[in-house]
Amino acid sequence: MFVSGKIPAVAVLNTVLIIAVFLAAIGICVVLASTYREIPVTNSRKMPGRLDRSTFPIPLNTCSVMPVIFASSILTLPIIVAHFAGIADHKAASQVIRCLTTGEWFKLDQPLYSIGALLYFVLTTLFTYFYLDIGFNPYEIADNLKRSEATIPGIRPGTPTVEYIREVSTRIALTGNTATTLLILAMYAVCNTYGLGTLSIAGTSIIILVGTLIEERRLLASMAAVRRFTKQKKG
Repeated sequence: MFVSGKIPAVAVLNTVLIIAVFLAAIGICVVLASTYREIPVTNSRKMPGRLDRSTFPIPLNTCSVMPVIFASSILTLPIIVAHFAGIADHKAASQVIRCLTTGEWFKLDQPLYSIGALLYFVLTTLFTYFYLDIGFNPYEIADNLKRSEATIPGIRPGTPTVEYIREVSTRIALTGNTATTLLILAMYAVCNTYGLGTLSIAGTSIIILVGTLIEERRLLASMAAVRRFTKQKKG
């Protein structure tokens, strides 16, 4: 589409722009998967009279792509129901379906259907709160800190620690979700503007692929470190 039949200068420029867009998307995904907020922790248990300082990380992309998947499922459900009920061709139903279809968003000739993108953003935000409630337990973290006689500087143990961890984790998760959702919507905008609505390597797919590769890299690095330590110990 962007190279075939174009003059050489335009073809080269388009190729460079395409590569730049995908590299930028991958770079943003790497930042999302690799960024953490380090919460300082002070532990006085190991050596009497001396404070041992450490941190525990809260990832920027705390909820991963789960809010996005939940939101996509909610948007898809009315479309499936409408088709099974045989009302998908009705005027009102068809308009709603087009609003909920990602391939219809951000088209300059029909901006009304981009309302679905706003609904998508709202749903991902709501599901971020939901996923935090079921997948991130500040009570357990605060209890583990208390058991190990560790405290967060300036925060009292118990309920204040729970509230602090909940507030920080919620703020970080919302930031990560906003960045993730905006990236996905930006990829939808690019694909739909240029008629690439069926492109399957944009948005969520890139985030999942990059996240998987980073986790595999961490696993291999930890395995290599253990292997080196074992060899040194035997030597």
